Amino acid sequence: MAEDPFDVDRKVLAAAIRTLAARASNEIGKSSFDERVLAAMTKVPRHEFVPVEAQGLAYANVPLPIGYGKTTTQPFMVAVMTDLLEVHPDDAVLEIGTGLGYQAAILAELAGVVYTVELNEDLARSAKQRLKKQGCKTSSCGSAMAFTAGPSMRPLTRSSSRPLPTWSHRAGRPHGVARRSAASPAPPCGR
Repeated sequence: MAEDPFDVDRKVLAAAIRTLAARASNEIGKSSFDERVLAAMTKVPRHEFVPVEAQGLAYANVPLPIGYGKTTTQPFMVAVMTDLLEVHPDDAVLEIGTGLGYQAAILAELAGVVYTVELNEDLARSAKQRLKKQGCKTSSCGSAMAFTAGPSMRPLTRSSSRPLPTWSHRAGRPHGVARRSAASPAPPCGR
């Protein structure tokens, strides 16, 4: 396997996020993030989720343009939202606004199932390709995508006529992301 030229950059970014969390402890209500979140941030190659012309800046702690007047979220904010969500391996997570899939890839490292919705068809298509390249099996659900993460990495069934599951958005969760226990999972699209 070829050496990843961005490996050190991801580790430096994770260290910077640790420092920022400590400095922002009053605002975010804690002085550190769950180590699983930081491990996911270190593992997921952000440069694969930005346009090629922005890859040199992928590990700067800034939002980056992804086209269509949209940006990918600043890595520190991805860490904040993911940590506040308190994702567990048996959780299903719903993300609204996939963009190019970076947040979804982070969530996939932590949750059992991730449902992600992107209304821009070009971004959704690109996100699906990027997520597949990272080992996330995806399936289309109308203008939404769903994929499983974890050891089985099984694809979900394809369907455009079935709605996404009903979600309860718990108080205190970041806007645009919800989670539910997979103990009584909602059926993936098409089941």
